[in-house]
Amino acid sequence: MDGVKAVKDGGRGRGVAVGVVVKDGGRGRGVAVEGIWNLILRCVSNSMTTKPMAVGRPRGPERERVVLGERKKARPSPEEVGLRLLMEKEAWKMEDWWEKRERRVNLRVCASTVPLTGVIFEPFEEVKKSELAVPTAPQVSLARQNYADECESAINEQINVEYNASYAYHSLFAYFDRDNVALKGFAKFFKESSEEEREHAEKLMKYQNTRGGRVVLHAIKNVPSEFEHVEKGDALYAMELALSLEKLVNEKLLNVHSVADRNNDPQLADFIESEFLSEQVESIKKISEYVAQLRRVGKGHGVWHFDQRLLD
Repeated sequence: MDGVKAVKDGGRGRGVAVGVVVKDGGRGRGVAVEGIWNLILRCVSNSMTTKPMAVGRPRGPERERVVLGERKKARPSPEEVGLRLLMEKEAWKMEDWWEKRERRVNLRVCASTVPLTGVIFEPFEEVKKSELAVPTAPQVSLARQNYADECESAINEQINVEYNASYAYHSLFAYFDRDNVALKGFAKFFKESSEEEREHAEKLMKYQNTRGGRVVLHAIKNVPSEFEHVEKGDALYAMELALSLEKLVNEKLLNVHSVADRNNDPQLADFIESEFLSEQVESIKKISEYVAQLRRVGKGHGVWHFDQRLLD
């Protein structure tokens, strides 16, 4: 039979579209010979594209239904969406990698093309400068560098200040340790203060030697041996004297710091700040509190209780 016929599918009334129908052994069942390959190609094409291929060209309402069906089928599946996102992500990574690689290449090119400043460090030539030459004369420090004579003199003067303060505190220790005074707490406090000031002097002497200076000790002035005061009493008078000494030492330390700044010596300035100034301020605060408390207790029985507190 010529023309397009529908071939029954198992007698269930459903037909497959197409081509020339050839009778199969006269049993009335037909096989679509020409349309088999067209059907296969259409199925493959539909599976690879999102737009389905329709048989014929429907018109009117039928065409609208077909177009709506195509739109529904055009929606990608979740697997396809995930695959697309993954591919885009990988593409972004590759793009970033190429950008970074190009940037590194550009930096290398710039580094290789920028001319050098021409400054070359030549240590064996630099050490030939007169200020870096090692002295050969006897009695000359080998370690001294950028250490002004004014700084050296200021350190020697501060050593003398520390020793004088230590000497004064030692005299106070001897006074309160007498049998007719017998304030052991005050004696202990002033002895510790004397030792502390002597340690400060020794620390300054070590620093002087470290910088290549020469330690020169000056004379120590005589200090009084009696500290009795009619109005204040010996305890308050001695503590006020100690407060004045601490403030004097702090003033001298600040003077050494100013000398270091004036001579552009940051090492000396840092040494004074880190080793002395903070500790000195704390000592002034502590002795100021002692003076205030002794003024409250007066000269009588309260002095003994205060002495016991210093003894603990």
